[in-house]
Amino acid sequence: MAKAVLTVWCDVVPEHEDAFNVWYNDEHIAERVAIPGIRSGQRYVAEIGNPKYLAWYEVDDVGVLTSPSYRQALDTPSAQTSAVMPHFRNMVRTACSVRAAAGDATQRAPWVATLRVSASEDKDEALGAWLAETALPHIAESAQILSAQLWRGDHAASATPGTAEAKMRGAPDRMIDWAVLIEAESAEAAGRVHDQHLSPDALLAHGASSGGEFGVYRLIKSLSET
Repeated sequence: MAKAVLTVWCDVVPEHEDAFNVWYNDEHIAERVAIPGIRSGQRYVAEIGNPKYLAWYEVDDVGVLTSPSYRQALDTPSAQTSAVMPHFRNMVRTACSVRAAAGDATQRAPWVATLRVSASEDKDEALGAWLAETALPHIAESAQILSAQLWRGDHAASATPGTAEAKMRGAPDRMIDWAVLIEAESAEAAGRVHDQHLSPDALLAHGASSGGEFGVYRLIKSLSET
């Protein structure tokens, strides 16, 4: 299992959505997975929640996302990338270490649920410990759930303000502190996780600053390194 991930949520200007999806499916994921240290890429569209699109990439470690090969890709966008990326909106992009995992994360599921959450002051480690040691094992034991992962945002590794791609997006990317990703066999199973294990009341009781941002997403494409 990879030690780190790059995760991206975004919207896109509606009139450019078709071009965005063609670019992502036909060029962008393959381009990223070809970079040394990036093992796989997968992308999704929302059934519940925002932003509309999700992508995440398994990487050997967060150092891959500050490597010369990766930064060169960010600074030398293709013609299609240059045409599409100015139309991104509401970008949430973070390099993360994998803090914990439960279940079988070796296969991709047709549905995922995601939770983005931050801790109250002085509660960061308490929140992370509860998610890793209590919430994730219970989630992974639930019906039709294949696996669950806890991701810890690395803001230093995520920062790309001067790259060509970042400049094209026109607004700073948001970053996450913590995220949970659950892989599920059905949209219903993914959605049940919210009420059963990651409700706002449960999160607040264990140190979260809010009830978090929850979404359910359908798999569009997955690609692994060859």
